[in-house]
Amino acid sequence: MLGATQVKVTPQGVHQWLQEMGWDFDTRRAKYPTKYKFNKTTKEQYKLIVREYSRMEEEKDSRQFGSLLDSLARLNAGSRVEPRWAEVMKLVSSFLEMGEYGGMGAAAALWDSVESPEQRNGYMAQVEDEVRHVTQCGYLQHYFATQWQDPAGFTDFRKFRFGHPFHGPDKNCVLDHALSGDPVQMSVNLQLVAEAAFTNPLIVQMCEVAAANGDEVTPTIFLSIESDELRHMANGYQTIVSVVDDPDNMEYLQTDIDNAFWINHKFITPFVGAAFDYFAKHKTEPWAKTWDKWIYEDWGGIWLGRLSRFGIETPAPLVDAKKDAYWAHHYAYASAWALWPLIGVRMELPTPPEADWLEHNYPGWYDEIGNIFEHWREDGYEDPANHMLRPEERPHPRAQRPQARPVLPVVRADVPEGARALHRPELLRAVRRLGDEPDRAGVGHGPQRRQDPVVPTPPELGSAVDAGRPPPVRRRDPRPAQVRPVCGEDLVP
Repeated sequence: MLGATQVKVTPQGVHQWLQEMGWDFDTRRAKYPTKYKFNKTTKEQYKLIVREYSRMEEEKDSRQFGSLLDSLARLNAGSRVEPRWAEVMKLVSSFLEMGEYGGMGAAAALWDSVESPEQRNGYMAQVEDEVRHVTQCGYLQHYFATQWQDPAGFTDFRKFRFGHPFHGPDKNCVLDHALSGDPVQMSVNLQLVAEAAFTNPLIVQMCEVAAANGDEVTPTIFLSIESDELRHMANGYQTIVSVVDDPDNMEYLQTDIDNAFWINHKFITPFVGAAFDYFAKHKTEPWAKTWDKWIYEDWGGIWLGRLSRFGIETPAPLVDAKKDAYWAHHYAYASAWALWPLIGVRMELPTPPEADWLEHNYPGWYDEIGNIFEHWREDGYEDPANHMLRPEERPHPRAQRPQARPVLPVVRADVPEGARALHRPELLRAVRRLGDEPDRAGVGHGPQRRQDPVVPTPPELGSAVDAGRPPPVRRRDPRPAQVRPVCGEDLVP
């Protein structure tokens, strides 16, 4: 009996066969119009098919969810995270989740626009990757909410988004320019800049800083995400390759690269820098050095150097961005501290050893920013739990508040030399009163919360309206009056 002929079919063979099932682009019009002209013969480096892609991602998810995170939960790894680092992860996990969602939409638009069947295959895999990454960021929030001592911020941070002073820049960076505009511009913003440049410090370097601060969960998830980012960087490279052949495309390409870099830099550089230099108790290296290594040398020099043969140059704002990497995150942290009711996380002023470290690595830091922090500490605003006002400055919880609160004058007489607009005690007190209301019941019972032993005497009530006008109807607050928590050296928990 003759044996049946065995035919061996490789994934690469299947991939090559699938390319014959491409669209006829002579008669097809894409949903997302573009000013660029694509090369129909552009190749995709990884040549993945759905079966091989699914097998690879299944293995990574099994390692992440089935073994590593289960073991960390059994070892109670969440309780060993430094408190300051756990606070900044509320911001990181929420902001990165929006970025992954924007990447999902950008990859889908590129899938619809390009003309090479291989490129479409690579973008399809990236759409699936971004769906997976959104899920992973949500799982990271869930893990901290269940394993960390304070779930607030991990479970409800979305309520801060549209009132958060940093949400607008984040949305402009990872959503507006990833989900709107020309598809090639989306690719430049997402793949060539955000993923090829900024995911290295945002994800790879953050894993090192997280591990140094007792966080073993973030590296487990972020390194799994970064393994997919390598293919996304390749997709961005191939997008550039598919358009550089046409001289008309070069009229727009360099400008789009410059704009995309500046938009991403203005948010990610100060945000990640503040996380590394201020929220990390155990620091690895200064943020300016990290930025110079990953962005200026690796991306601006090596990665874009590969594209120089096509006429692509490093972004014109790169030199100015290097200066921002030295100072911008200090200003960002000082702004966040002054606007703490809108930030949603606990923050601490730099300790004296940390101030020495900052001055050593950023000469001139004290004269520019450090003296502001020092003045705030002397003024009594270093409570790491909730930054409440001092007892003598807080109104009694049952005191009636005026309908129209006068604007406090800004006093500059006691402002030391070198301090800037943020260094205004009266303005700072006015900002802090924005959140001057009792905490919700059941919130704030962690070890950092303390209660006042004595409630100050309520102040005398004055007339808040014109005596000739009828008094306004005041609604009764349904919430019972509560004692405001405050932290002090002479108080007992």
